[in-house]
Amino acid sequence: SDLRTFSHPENRPTTPTQLSAAAAKATRFIVNEVQDRNVTLAVDVPEHLIILADENHLIQIIINLVQNSLDALVNHPTPEITIQASECDGEVTLSIRDNGQGISQDNIKKIFDPFFTTKEVGKGMGLGLSLCYRMVQQMGGSIEVESCEGEFTQFSLSFASPYHTLRQLVA
Repeated sequence: SDLRTFSHPENRPTTPTQLSAAAAKATRFIVNEVQDRNVTLAVDVPEHLIILADENHLIQIIINLVQNSLDALVNHPTPEITIQASECDGEVTLSIRDNGQGISQDNIKKIFDPFFTTKEVGKGMGLGLSLCYRMVQQMGGSIEVESCEGEFTQFSLSFASPYHTLRQLVA
């Protein structure tokens, strides 16, 4: 389905979406795998945070990012993934962070490129992050990555708060 979505991207309308509900739905899809791998998953997404998004795409993005985190945590003695969100100066940020192997500086420049992967042959097509990047952009947001090899990787999705934007229009 990733390849189909990648080759035929839908520019679907965005609607006010409760970030905590989308995060909860996404984690329900992956909770069994998280538990099977003995990963600690902490979710801290306040209920009041709303963004303009395609909820299904947002859920897919969260699942893809958590799946990448799970892959980075293989053989880690104390694997942890944190999903958290906050709002500051009219911008809502959703972060997915793991304490896995991290991403090299050489690779970090290429991770959003289509078909780029560090996984073994047959383990991934290299479309997940490229697809996430495109979907976030279609929703008017941005995605950034911060990583330190051997310590952590954090993806941050940022969106303008629809209420902040509305207040600016009315003012």
